[in-house]
Amino acid sequence: MGCMHLGICDLQDYELAVEKIKQYKPDFVLFLGGMIDVLGKEPVDTLWQKFDRTTKKLGIPAYDAISECQILFLSKPKDRTALMEKNFLDRYKNRYYAFKHKNNLFVSLDTNNLPYQKRNTAISENQLDFLNKILSDVSRYNNVFIFTQRSPWFLGEAKEWFKSIHPLIESKAKYVFGANTHYFDMRKVGRVTYVTSGTPPCCLKSDTVKSSFFHFLIVDVEKNNISVKIVPIKPIPIEDLESSYKEQEFSPSKENSEPPEQHNSIKPLLLTAAEREFFLNPNRVTETLKIKASMNILDIGGGTGLFTFRFAEALKGTGAVFVTDIDPEMINYIKKKTKETKYKNVFPTCVKSQGVDPFYKEHSFDIVFMSEAYQYLRHPQDYFQELRLSLKKDTGRLYIIHSKNVYDFSEIEFEDFRNTINALTSKGEDFPVFKRMRKEIQDFIKDWKGNDIPAEIPKMITEDFNKMLLDRMLLYDLMDYYAAKGMVAGEGEWSAPLMFTTFLYDIKLAKWLFVHLDADGVFDNRKKLTDIDKERLRKLNRILLTREFGINRLMHLQGELGAPIYAEKSSVIAKLKAAGYQFIREYDFLKDHYFLEFKRKK
Repeated sequence: MGCMHLGICDLQDYELAVEKIKQYKPDFVLFLGGMIDVLGKEPVDTLWQKFDRTTKKLGIPAYDAISECQILFLSKPKDRTALMEKNFLDRYKNRYYAFKHKNNLFVSLDTNNLPYQKRNTAISENQLDFLNKILSDVSRYNNVFIFTQRSPWFLGEAKEWFKSIHPLIESKAKYVFGANTHYFDMRKVGRVTYVTSGTPPCCLKSDTVKSSFFHFLIVDVEKNNISVKIVPIKPIPIEDLESSYKEQEFSPSKENSEPPEQHNSIKPLLLTAAEREFFLNPNRVTETLKIKASMNILDIGGGTGLFTFRFAEALKGTGAVFVTDIDPEMINYIKKKTKETKYKNVFPTCVKSQGVDPFYKEHSFDIVFMSEAYQYLRHPQDYFQELRLSLKKDTGRLYIIHSKNVYDFSEIEFEDFRNTINALTSKGEDFPVFKRMRKEIQDFIKDWKGNDIPAEIPKMITEDFNKMLLDRMLLYDLMDYYAAKGMVAGEGEWSAPLMFTTFLYDIKLAKWLFVHLDADGVFDNRKKLTDIDKERLRKLNRILLTREFGINRLMHLQGELGAPIYAEKSSVIAKLKAAGYQFIREYDFLKDHYFLEFKRKK
């Protein structure tokens, strides 16, 4: 079993899994890492203690694979990461190890420090020596099993895995078990069967069509005969095999009713991530609003209060900040935070999901503020037309922060430039993206030994990626690259880069963009590009680069669990004008968002 993500997912789910595992009376249990999430809210030591107490109920030995698995694409706190490693080593002594059971050999590998990854040369080389030594004579064992946290055999590192590791284990290991991808997959390569398992009970929807549900595996071994069964821990919704998470319904219609507590919530963690401070710049936004004492401020779709409490602070104990959300869990969160911070002028309210809630009509606001919520409005023109009467005449202002459809890459989206450099290294010097990097970066990548990355390198890599957004030949060069590698998709060479580098929900959009860009002659360097051409080309190239290098973090940091549709700025302004507002100005200091100001027409 892998990827429990205790600390984000609910302990009750792990307790349920333990009780179900006990029914099969196994000899021992192998954990495929990710059992505790470094981003959990509770102290690391506390989470490990809860994990240990629950695991002890199994009454059998337990073995784990070291991991850096986290359910969200957020920065890892260094202090918590160090504590996670310490707790693991306190229990298992080594990052990689082996043990014997009934004439079978079990080997746990540290897939975060494989020899070809160059993260830590000493650990990588030592692990390779260990693997060679432990497998030097396996003839006395009935079977050899290997278990890891990650599943590099079919991820971006597949080429390196089958070059460096697979040849060592091909004639010796029967099964290799891994996790990390949060869906189930099984494939046989030569004599080795590779199984990818592990799905969190509070998993996000996967971007793949592969099966994704909370489960564990039972492996029965009788000498050389092995069978593997997959056991779902929760019933699998037939309409959606990618998620077992169900939102609780809440009706705010009852007077004084409180939203119910919800478990397994991911959204608060996303919306309170430190990275959001970087791209939303809430302090400067608050200064821009020119908040004065005694104002009434409405924060629509306030989430976890990123702006709410800054507005309250700017009011200096006067006035009121009314924060609304359609998600009762967000309102619970803000109520709790309001009590902790002892703000007397913050008033959280759960409102209906569509249309203007009657609550708004009971107040008159100096400022109406909406950040990253416009895309949820089914009929924005009607919504703002009805809301208009709640905004004060003359002095009242409406502010909307709305995500752009296409924007430059920023350093924060890459998260860990080690991953980017590893990906470029694994693709080789003939990879079109590598060839487009400036010589200084190419030389750095060639010479990099896994040591610290100087501050100027991420900046240059980001700049080079942004230059590629308007590169007309990127797609065609990727076609040639994949064709030369024999990696051609069923639809032909032209679609191979899409199949190998993108999220599934982006493929149709990428195809549409390609067809129209081709029809408009954009791939001919002699054509002068229009603004529409540039916008479409930037979108296509962003899709091509996003998946390959793991740089699609903003969508998750906005709390989006799907593929949102963002209106263009011109459409937002046009609908607000039709709804009875006058456009005042746009503030341009937010790189990834539009920041628009309106007032009521007289």
